[in-house]
Amino acid sequence: MSTALIAGASGLAGGFLLRQLLKAPEYDCVVSLGRRPLELEHPKLQQVTVDFTALEKMPVNLRCTDAFCCLGTIIKQAGSREAFRAVDYVAVLAFAWAARRNGAQRFFVISSLGAGARSRVFYNRVKGEMEEALEVMDFPTLGIFRPGLLLGPRAPPRLGERMAAAVL
Repeated sequence: MSTALIAGASGLAGGFLLRQLLKAPEYDCVVSLGRRPLELEHPKLQQVTVDFTALEKMPVNLRCTDAFCCLGTIIKQAGSREAFRAVDYVAVLAFAWAARRNGAQRFFVISSLGAGARSRVFYNRVKGEMEEALEVMDFPTLGIFRPGLLLGPRAPPRLGERMAAAVL
């Protein structure tokens, strides 16, 4: 049997993915890394509260076969470009390095439609830089997902996403 690591399970996409991983018969253990515990209990679920800037110092076993990264924010929620980069670039890469060091053969990450390291749009540029950095980590399998608008129940709701959904 296999172990899956997931980061970002408290968010919209990560929450949906976590529920799918817990149902998946190919995983006998799902380890969720997060800044705070989730309000969820399941026999296959292990929750580990982490500081993503210090994952290499974690005293817990993070051995895994697959890692799923759903970390991400928006600049408005983060509060600044630097805080956004700390989540969408630094924390993602720290999680990827920890997963690779702990045996992950497959790494899957949510990026963004329009991601490109040379983009003029800051958000897309950071996502593109993250993708390029992951490509050199030598995962046997690297899956980069570039969704457009992610819609669903959020707390707090994002007015801009609702308006964009209406236009689309």
